Amino acid sequence: MINVTEKAKEQIVALRAEDGKSNDYNVRVSVKGGGCSGLMYDLDFDNTELDSDEIFEDKGVKILVDKKSLLYL
Repeated sequence: MINVTEKAKEQIVALRAEDGKSNDYNVRVSVKGGGCSGLMYDLDFDNTELDSDEIFEDKGVKILVDKKSLLYL
């Protein structure tokens, strides 16, 4: 389960508007190998829900996570 604080929700709404994205865009979280620095966590807006995504929703914010990245969260 991924929880979203009120402050985080406000920031997500503001960043989405700043990027000119509609409310159809959700937050995508992915984890990638970062070489000798360890893992890199990537946050972006995405309006495509894949069948392989795990979807979390809290306070009206949808968070999409692919199954491979979910192992590291």
